[in-house]
Amino acid sequence: MVGTSPDSVKRLLVFTDLDATLLDHHDYSWEPARPAIEALQTDNSPLILCSSKTLAEMIDLAKELNTEAPIVAENGAFIAIPTGHPLAAQLSSDSTYENYKIKLEGASREHILKISDALRRDCNYQYQGFSDWTPSELAKKTGLSLEAAERAAQRLATEPILWQDTPERWQLFAEALGTEGIQAIRGGRFIHLMGQTDKAHGMLQLVSYYRALHPDISWTTVALGDSPNDAGMISAADIGVIIPNPHRDEPLQIDASHIIRAPHPGPLGWNSVISDLVHSYSKQDVRISKDG
Repeated sequence: MVGTSPDSVKRLLVFTDLDATLLDHHDYSWEPARPAIEALQTDNSPLILCSSKTLAEMIDLAKELNTEAPIVAENGAFIAIPTGHPLAAQLSSDSTYENYKIKLEGASREHILKISDALRRDCNYQYQGFSDWTPSELAKKTGLSLEAAERAAQRLATEPILWQDTPERWQLFAEALGTEGIQAIRGGRFIHLMGQTDKAHGMLQLVSYYRALHPDISWTTVALGDSPNDAGMISAADIGVIIPNPHRDEPLQIDASHIIRAPHPGPLGWNSVISDLVHSYSKQDVRISKDG
């Protein structure tokens, strides 16, 4: 059960997907979510970006959003914590990227490309991925600016692809990858080839850090997303939020009592749900459990 005694300090701990969730599907704007983001900041509730995007992309967005919280990048393959953040000491790694302390949780992109390229060559599988495209080609396929596309190409632990072969051959390709410890996760636009990590793993690790650092705070985890690669994270949170995506052939379905379905797609729906949660939680009205 979420919530403790009336005297406990309560905070939301928000983990959010980006594309078609916090960011608009077409123009990547988060502006409609500004009121809820500011409400979280006022409430001292951390906003943690958790996406298939690269760390280079997410650092820039974190600056825009004025959040200095940790980041979960490349579908959970990386955890990044600002070097000056109190949580940084808990991350068992000496690696850094800009002013973030980072830890690789999955396979390297070099390993993933070695395996997948060999399968494509030997079996003539038809697909293309980020490693096949120039930044200008990637910009055209994603709608990103050239500068943003260059940041999106700076991948360290995943390879997004567009499958151009048959469903039957996809099953063979995915099974062959699996024997090498590589999984294929469907995101909002691409299929992501990655090691045995996911957003839920990154989220739960950071939750354990927050609870260890602040045992006096009753944290309620909230996870928002729109795609199958968000399902584990949404299911594992205290409060899971499905953002509708009208551009998907099949809507994300998770049947559980702790799931909220946003009334609108993208940042507008994000803003509605988070604003309501901040308001309700400030009044100690949130009482959601996975047991109903």
